[in-house]
Order: sequence, then C-alpha cells, then structure tokens
Amino acid sequence: MKRKIVTIQLPEGKTEVEALCFENSDITKIQEIYKAWIHLSNLLNSIEARRVNLPEGLSEAVFCLCMNTVRTTKSITGKKMSFDCYDLEAKKRIQVKACSTLPDLTSFGPAS
Repeated sequence: MKRKIVTIQLPEGKTEVEALCFENSDITKIQEIYKAWIHLSNLLNSIEARRVNLPEGLSEAVFCLCMNTVRTTKSITGKKMSFDCYDLEAKKRIQVKACSTLPDLTSFGPAS
C-alpha cells in the first residue's frame, strides 16, 4: 500500500486528497485481516453475541484492488461530502457499502 496525494475532479471542483493505493503485494495482509475478522466473528457467535460487522478498511481495500481505485482517508476540508474510494480514470467518487448479514445491506444510513 502506498500513500499518495492525488488530484480528484468533483462536481464541486478539483481538489487534492490523500489516498491509499493498494497493490497485489497487499493481498497477503488483507487475507490475514479477513481471517482475523472471521475468527473474532465466530468467537462472538459462540457466546451468542452479535457477529462483528465487516470493517470498512477491509471491504474498501478489497474493492480498490479489484476495481483499480484509490481509498480516500481524510475528509476534504470545507466540503460536506461522503465517499470512500475514487476512480482516477473515470473521475468518479464511490461509496462502498458492505454487510456481514445475508441477504441484507444493513450498513446504509438514513440519508443513503
């Protein structure tokens, strides 16, 4: 994973943001995170506790690897907007949603 400053084009104008760029060399670490999440979720379930939600760092990293996008890590100063990833070629912001309860997407907020 590399941390870079990238210029993105939004309807509100061009701006520079800090972004995480994932590479194939990150797959092993992402697999470790996934296995740890599964283990924790199963342990919680074994005591009849709710399984832990899929962490955004995991779902967004996998999305970026598969879709060749970058993950934005900080909000844009002075602008009210919400997105997780950005496609540098298509110049589009992307909101990633994930869930750990099938078949429901439970992570949407009331304004989404």
